[in-house]
Amino acid sequence: MEALAAAEKEMADNPTDPVAIVKFTQLSAEYNALRNIQSNTAKNLKDLVMTLIRNT
Repeated sequence: MEALAAAEKEMADNPTDPVAIVKFTQLSAEYNALRNIQSNTAKNLKDLVMTLIRNT
């Protein structure tokens, strides 16, 4: 998260720097992907627990 904030600041400070833009875009995409994985994992775990509760 700190790296994403630093990349965002760098991009804001240098809005025409393509390296800063790509770095921020890449880190943002990675962060969003990790959040989606976490959300999907939590949903799958909830579904598993609910199934176990129903079947006991």
